[in-house]
Amino acid sequence: MKYLVAVFLTLFACGICRAEIVAVTVETAEVRSNPSLVASYVVLEAPRYYPFSVQGESGDFYEVIDYQGNNGWILKTQASDAKGVVVKVETVNIRNGPGTSYPILFKAYRGVTFSVLREKGGWLNVLHESGKRGWISKALTWGQ
Repeated sequence: MKYLVAVFLTLFACGICRAEIVAVTVETAEVRSNPSLVASYVVLEAPRYYPFSVQGESGDFYEVIDYQGNNGWILKTQASDAKGVVVKVETVNIRNGPGTSYPILFKAYRGVTFSVLREKGGWLNVLHESGKRGWISKALTWGQ
């Protein structure tokens, strides 16, 4: 019995480690209380590139959770495996290159989302929906 419990816990932990991340691909996605457009209400409106961890599926919906623990259901057609991140700290500097020695281009605040273009040494080259781009420390974001 102890062996079965150990195997189950190991498989469960590995499943959590490999949780799929999806990012919003439309201007604004509605995260709903249930996997239905008619028998649910909107619990969160998520902007383009907003990342979610997929917890499950039902029909045309993903069951998702975000970096703050908000959960709900999003239409599969409004998200994809495109890389997206959200700023998880109060304020971050977006820089001209992958490191603190590069000049600051602009600041971003908690909840701002970006598309990830590439990664280099713990830094992410990101693109905002407005067209602004730069580099951010990966440690200050959630998603991908």
